[in-house]
Amino acid sequence: MKNNQTQNPFAIFGTPNKVIVNGINEPDGEIADCLDALQKHASEVLSYIVTKIDGVVKLYVATV
Repeated sequence: MKNNQTQNPFAIFGTPNKVIVNGINEPDGEIADCLDALQKHASEVLSYIVTKIDGVVKLYVATV
């Protein structure tokens, strides 16, 4: 897990292992691109939750 918390608020615990946007699980190979897109379109994000359980970081996002 890469720690880049100063770059992106969606990665406060480092790069997430899983990203779920509006109930859809993003493919593992596209997580970095997804984080960039979320940061660019942050005004469309209604809420997000970051969890870290047993070292597994998951990001859940709800958008408009």
